[in-house]
Amino acid sequence: MYCRYVLHHTMPRSLAAMLVLVSLLHMSQGLEDWEEGIYDQLGSVSLPTSTQNADAQKYFIFGVKLVISFWHDLAEESFRKAQNLDPSFGMAYWGEALCKKWFLWNSEFPDDANAIFRRMDANNSVWNPREGTYGPAPRTPSEDLYIDALRMLFRNASAGNLQQRNRLFADKMKLLYDRSLNDDVGASYYALALLEINRVDEARTVLDAVLQRSPNHPAGLHFSLHAFDFHHPGVAERGLAAAEKYPQVVKVASHGDHMPAHIFIRIGLWQEAVDADVLALKAGDDFANERKNGDITYDKWNRYHSLEYLQYYLLQQGRFTKAAEYMERMRSALQAVPDDLFFRQTWYRMIARQFLESRNYDDVQMTSLSFDQPAYVPLENDLFWSSYTEAGFLQARAMEAMKLNSSRASALADSAITRMDELISKTAETPAWSYVTKAIRILKLQLQATRESSDGRVTQALSLMRQAAAIQDTMVLLTTSPTLLFLPTYEFYGDLMLGSGDGAAAVPLYTRALKDYPNRTASLLGLGRAHVMAGDNASALTYYERLYDAIWTSSDDFKARRDAGRVLSGLRVSPTMTTMDTDEMWRTWIIIAAGIVFVVLIIIAVVIVAYLNRAKYRKSFQSDLPPLHKYDVHKKSDETQAYENPAFSAYNKF
Repeated sequence: MYCRYVLHHTMPRSLAAMLVLVSLLHMSQGLEDWEEGIYDQLGSVSLPTSTQNADAQKYFIFGVKLVISFWHDLAEESFRKAQNLDPSFGMAYWGEALCKKWFLWNSEFPDDANAIFRRMDANNSVWNPREGTYGPAPRTPSEDLYIDALRMLFRNASAGNLQQRNRLFADKMKLLYDRSLNDDVGASYYALALLEINRVDEARTVLDAVLQRSPNHPAGLHFSLHAFDFHHPGVAERGLAAAEKYPQVVKVASHGDHMPAHIFIRIGLWQEAVDADVLALKAGDDFANERKNGDITYDKWNRYHSLEYLQYYLLQQGRFTKAAEYMERMRSALQAVPDDLFFRQTWYRMIARQFLESRNYDDVQMTSLSFDQPAYVPLENDLFWSSYTEAGFLQARAMEAMKLNSSRASALADSAITRMDELISKTAETPAWSYVTKAIRILKLQLQATRESSDGRVTQALSLMRQAAAIQDTMVLLTTSPTLLFLPTYEFYGDLMLGSGDGAAAVPLYTRALKDYPNRTASLLGLGRAHVMAGDNASALTYYERLYDAIWTSSDDFKARRDAGRVLSGLRVSPTMTTMDTDEMWRTWIIIAAGIVFVVLIIIAVVIVAYLNRAKYRKSFQSDLPPLHKYDVHKKSDETQAYENPAFSAYNKF
């Protein structure tokens, strides 16, 4: 019982009675029915604390379950409810402050976190009946370690000392981990701290131990997915078991439904990824509609993250129309809240991809894309991926203008390159952002190569892409690097090489692209075409089958898909039938068919002319005969008389 009998002996009866009443009221403030419904579908978590208020403890555990699945908005509400029930509950403040560190998302809010800790300190006073005075609330040594570690993370925070603070946090969590080996929450957050500082193998070892003890622990499952979210061969496959189990354990959190898709897309399982994020988006939308009056900004980091990823998978499946619907939803959200930086960044990436992923398919409708509505606004902020996002948007806008032969193409390309140079200089000032700086350099080189190629300077374009590939080879994927980029360097390089007519040289470029990004459809199509151009139709058959039979099964109808189907049919009939690419093959068949038709028409014309000439001749012959009246038709010729002569009567018998 939160209220103790000893209060009656150490305080005035009126005050004791009041505290009893307050305690009883607090005891009645348990989870609401809708909260219970969510609580039971977030997995099982144990984290004992020193609070003696059972309802406060349950709200605390509810918050822990939520923050484990990155449902930060609702987690904050739950931790604050726990604080209201027990104002001196230190771990409830720890939980709220934990929501201000968005692990692996390159986002933190240290000012807010430090304000929460100040509130904790101000409320860290409880009545001590033995001493007859107020004193610090009791905490276990583990609770002190939890709180001290998080304080260290946010203390004197700045962007410049982020990596140092992350390392200090990991060191503090190591102390907790060593002290409480069976604390699965503490162990999982220690692993997460290790991921933040790219000690990935150590993190995987810790998480493996958590899942051996508790195979269904939501933190162990979730953070394992992040630990294996890499495109290195064979790595993502190790996360498949957690990807299948996590949404079975955590059934209602948007991020819980979404996170398995990170593993699926690393392997190129597009339909599985679509299914995961359809559920994730629905979970987020349903909660916002039912509990938050349809607020489009609620839990936006999860909901629109799923929206962006879902568009990408659909583009891979050739479902451009459906993908555009999600892009337009993002545009509408930005128009409704034009000052929302997250909305603007997400829209920049989505409209860029809608063009970039369809740029090689001539008949896919792109002219309806409006890069100017809402109007372009530079992203002047310190968020990790703002610079790269803006560069990708500017690249796509300029490339679309080139493709459409717009009068604005040259000006847009010039302004994009100028702005990219500014962004490169800006990000280069922060050593921790070297990955971003290199990524923007590659986008700039891709745009310059596109311009050179469009102007017929293919050699110069290929030289620029060799520079881009050299930069790509120096980039190291980090745990904080995003899963979705724009156009892969080696795929783009392969497109230019294929366009130059060198299929054999394009093959290793597409092969490298697919090694990093399995089953990307543009790379599969490019590799199939490159093999055909190089005369290796047996290899081409493999990639056309994978593309046409396994990925483009429910796609829109567009020329590249139809061509792929025709080429695939031809290769299946005779793998050595042709060494020509799709367009050349069908041009040849059209020429042959036209030739046959021409010959047939010539024959028909000759027959008609011959018939007309014969008819003309007969008419002319008849006109040259003398009139019939010149002859006595009644006078029999000698020959006729001879036949009628009785001397030939014997002949007439026959």
